[in-house]
Amino acid sequence: MSVLFAVKSCCQDWMGHSHQAIRETWGKNLINLVFFMGNGSRSTAMPERDEKFLNVPDGYDDLPFKTREILRWSIEHLYDYVFLCDVDSFVIPSKLLKSGFEKYDYFGINGRTWGQPFIYNAVDRHGQDHVMANCLAWCSGGYGYFVSRRAAQYIVTQEPNIWAEDLWVGQVLGRKGDFKMGNMTREVSTWHAPRGLSPQGVQKWLKDMYEAHGS
Repeated sequence: MSVLFAVKSCCQDWMGHSHQAIRETWGKNLINLVFFMGNGSRSTAMPERDEKFLNVPDGYDDLPFKTREILRWSIEHLYDYVFLCDVDSFVIPSKLLKSGFEKYDYFGINGRTWGQPFIYNAVDRHGQDHVMANCLAWCSGGYGYFVSRRAAQYIVTQEPNIWAEDLWVGQVLGRKGDFKMGNMTREVSTWHAPRGLSPQGVQKWLKDMYEAHGS
């Protein structure tokens, strides 16, 4: 069984050395770790072996399109599962791989009941309200989540309709109704950096977490 650890990144994070911070901490011993960026403002520097550019925009509001193309890439490269996370996520791969994710199509941290609709006000980063009357549960992208190949094959056929990639994935899979979903306990293996940290602050946080927890 093959698992891709896919980090959603951007050119700004790439040029700010965020990838190196992960390589030196929780990603140190991973073979199947790849950093994915959009077109953005490409530097003249050549990407490393574990860095891929996708033919999508590189902005925050374009993250669902980036996620869709990451999953398409994973299908083309024959991965059975993808663990998607952010550059400000800290995970313990060895524990994640023992979490039971392979029993599910969609597995991550979710504080709500699967399949039970609720009203949700998805306030965007510009302060605009987006009230969803029949919202379904989703896994947190900041903590990271697993997607099976079967689920990925369905997601790549869908068109993003909201800026929050994790929210979008939850709606796509939840409305299809025939994917097996599971909850991961956060304390087991994954954390998300505190809000408001600068890129340098995130890198320090990753190093501090690695010293405290290892991987």
